[in-house]
Amino acid sequence: MLKSRIAFLLYTLSLFVLIDEYVTQGYILDPVDFINPRITHEKIWLVLLIAAIALSLRSRNPR
Repeated sequence: MLKSRIAFLLYTLSLFVLIDEYVTQGYILDPVDFINPRITHEKIWLVLLIAAIALSLRSRNPR
């Protein structure tokens, strides 16, 4: 139960990162920012999304 709540929180945070990206930069995702060496909104979004997906999958199939 806790893992699914944390996954939901991570999904929500990733949504807020996309909203912040759109408000501050004027676009949703820029593929060039994924290869930029600096920390960008896109990289933060990707880490949050991967963590949320991993927790969602682990909470459905506990081993």
